[in-house]
Amino acid sequence: ILPEDLPESLQSMADSPEPTGGSEKPESMEEIQKQAILKALEETGGNKTQAAQLLKISRRNLIYKLRSYGL
Repeated sequence: ILPEDLPESLQSMADSPEPTGGSEKPESMEEIQKQAILKALEETGGNKTQAAQLLKISRRNLIYKLRSYGL
């Protein structure tokens, strides 16, 4: 697929400068997950069952991630 094969709206995006902070290294998936977990726990007052529901993962998976991320 070449740039000219794409719709004009996408072609213009290729010519635009990078978004703010484009020179910074993107966050890792682990860091994004940590932030999402912490936000969910904050929103639910620390309730792991509700946080897991909010994140659409099982409570068991949430607890596993908490342990593996050292949270």
